[in-house]
Amino acid sequence: MEKVIFFIDGFNLYHSIANERRFNKYKWIDLSKLAKNFITKKEHIEEIYYFTALTPWSPDKTNRQKIFIKAQELKGIKIVYGEFRKKDRICRLCKKTYKHSKKKELMLTSQFIYSN
Repeated sequence: MEKVIFFIDGFNLYHSIANERRFNKYKWIDLSKLAKNFITKKEHIEEIYYFTALTPWSPDKTNRQKIFIKAQELKGIKIVYGEFRKKDRICRLCKKTYKHSKKKELMLTSQFIYSN
C-alpha cells in the first residue's frame, strides 16, 4: 500500500473558503475527510499536516481558530504553527514608525523536517 502525506496551507484554505460566500458552509471542514477524497484504494494516509498561525489582532477569530484546530487534532491532524512577519511601516499622518503584521509572509517558527 502506498503512503500519502498531505500538507495543507491553512491560510490559503481558510481564505479561499471565506472569500466565496457559497463555500462558507465549509469553514469547519473535516480535513481528514477532505484528504480521503484525494486518495485511491491502493493508498493510505500516513499523516496530514496543517500549517497555520494564530491571528493576534482579533481575539474572537483566534478563539474560533483554536477550537477549529483542536477539532482537527482530535481527528489526528498534525498542526504546524508559524507566526506573522512584522514589517516596519510609517504613519502618513504623524510620520511615526510602527510594526505591521503581514498575512502573506507567514514565517514558520517550527522546524519542519520530513524523512523517509
